[in-house]
Amino acid sequence: MSRLHLNRKLTGRILNLLVLALLTAVLFMPGVRPVLMRGLMQLGLFRPNTREQPAAVAGLDAVRFRGSGGQAIDLTALRGKVVFINFWASWCPPCIAEMPALEALYHQFKNDERFVFLFVDADGNLEAARKFLDERQWKIPAYIAASAVPDELLNGTLPTTVIFDKRGRRVFRHEGLADYSSRRFKDYLSDLANRSD
Repeated sequence: MSRLHLNRKLTGRILNLLVLALLTAVLFMPGVRPVLMRGLMQLGLFRPNTREQPAAVAGLDAVRFRGSGGQAIDLTALRGKVVFINFWASWCPPCIAEMPALEALYHQFKNDERFVFLFVDADGNLEAARKFLDERQWKIPAYIAASAVPDELLNGTLPTTVIFDKRGRRVFRHEGLADYSSRRFKDYLSDLANRSD
């Protein structure tokens, strides 16, 4: 056998072992999945579609959230602002993978009074959510639903992100992992805030 043939065979076996090791890590080490997903996000995958999807949502006047400080937020009281809502859970690998991008987005816009960001723990445990975020040093506000949440906002898929424009219309909804820290997405949010409707 030639040396070239042996090198190819050895390279093939090494690649097979690496793929097997990666699959094993993904299956049996929960912390690996978010890291892998985050890497794929940085490669440009998981970009949210910013084409507007205006939709009326029934029952919005009854939707309320509660924050860490106990403050209640009525969704309809936020008209006049762009409202970004992300539903997540601490046990959800895609949710964890997109948190650094969400945190970057939040910190860019948090001092702009035209925006409100609600990071809603789908499990409804505010204390556990705050602890989870603090342990990872993610400086974003935690909320829980303080009322029923219509299926048009969250139908069970995590993570789910919803955006309302200043008129209170749902203009964006995305289920699953996405990179919200991209320039394109930030420009989309700025455009929503700059509209004079």
